[in-house]
Amino acid sequence: MFARRFLCSTSATQQLEGLQRRQLELISRLRGERSASLGFDSIHGRHQWDGVATSDECREAAEAVQRAMRRAADTDGDVGKLFPPDVDEARHYLGADAFALFGALRERVTERVTERYGPSEPVGQLVSWISGHVDAPEIDDASGFSVDQHLDWLTRTYAPHVDKANQPNYEVSTLLYLSTVDVDFTGGLFAFNDADRDRLVEPVAGRLIAFDSGFENLHMVRPVSSGERVVYSMWFRAAR
Repeated sequence: MFARRFLCSTSATQQLEGLQRRQLELISRLRGERSASLGFDSIHGRHQWDGVATSDECREAAEAVQRAMRRAADTDGDVGKLFPPDVDEARHYLGADAFALFGALRERVTERVTERYGPSEPVGQLVSWISGHVDAPEIDDASGFSVDQHLDWLTRTYAPHVDKANQPNYEVSTLLYLSTVDVDFTGGLFAFNDADRDRLVEPVAGRLIAFDSGFENLHMVRPVSSGERVVYSMWFRAAR
C-alpha cells in the first residue's frame, strides 16, 4: 500500500546494478563459519547514543505503529512488516499524537546525525516490525554465524545488505530501537558483517546507532526467535 516507486534514467539504473553486483560479491565472501563479538566499536563511521527516546515514548511509538501496521503495511520477507511514519497518510493510521511523536523522534535523530556527520537531511524512513516465529533457528548470538546460507542469504528479512546498494543517495543510516532484546523479543541482534568477524549490537529501546551507508558497513538482522522487534530506521544525505 505504501510502496514508493522511483523513475530511474539508464545511467542511474546502471549505477544501481553495479552497486548491487558489488553487494553480492561482499555477501559471497561471508560463507562459512564466522566468529562474532558483542559490543559496539566506533569504526567505519559508526556511532551509538543511548536514551534518545524514553521508555514511555518507545512503548507509545511501538504500540501505535503496530496498531497501524495491522491495518496497512508493506511486507518485509516472511515475518516482517514495514511502515513509513512520515507520509501524510500515516497520520490517519497512527493518530495525531503518535504521528507527532514520530516527528519529534525524527528531529532528535536528525540533530545527532548533523552533530556527527555535518548538516544532513532525511531521504527515507521506515518502521520495521519483525515477529518471532517457530521456524527461527536456535542460535548462540555471542559466537558463530547463525543464518542458514541456503535459505536466508538473499531472500529473507535477515539477508546481509548494504544500504547504498538499495538507494544510491543514502549516505548515513540510522536505527532507533523501540523495543529491547530479551525483554520484548529474543534473538534479533543487529550484526555488522565485517571482514574479520560479525560485530553484534544489542537492541535497547531508546538506543540510536548511526553508520555510513556504504560498503564498509555490510549488515543484517539475526533471526528473531520470539516476541516483537520494532525499530525506526532513517537514511540521510548531506543537506542541500
